[in-house]
Amino acid sequence: MTFYKVLSQYYDDLFPSNPVQMNFIKTFTKNKIKLLDIAAGAGNQAIELAKAGYKVTAIDLDKKMIGQIEQKRVDYQVDLSSLQLDMRDIDHFNDQSFDTAICIGNSIVHLKSYEEIKKTLYKIWM
Repeated sequence: MTFYKVLSQYYDDLFPSNPVQMNFIKTFTKNKIKLLDIAAGAGNQAIELAKAGYKVTAIDLDKKMIGQIEQKRVDYQVDLSSLQLDMRDIDHFNDQSFDTAICIGNSIVHLKSYEEIKKTLYKIWM
């Protein structure tokens, strides 16, 4: 079983939505409704932000994580989009803009090199 398949089984226990993180995001995104959650995992933050009225698009590399986000979207009846996408391919959204993007946790460090991190952050910024 791959690392992410195992992780997806325990993700909610290991990485619950954190009220401090949510308050931070809400404080610094006032009037910025359209939000991209990069490497969203099982979508705990995305769901909380959607509940708060944000128009959230959540992306994650792992198909099982996206499945969990979709199930939570249905369970909580929130308006949220999700897509299986590698953060390095963030330019997939080149025809769409977001008011802000978040990437909570240690996801960026999973990129393979400083250059890859730099290119990905540039794509997010642009």
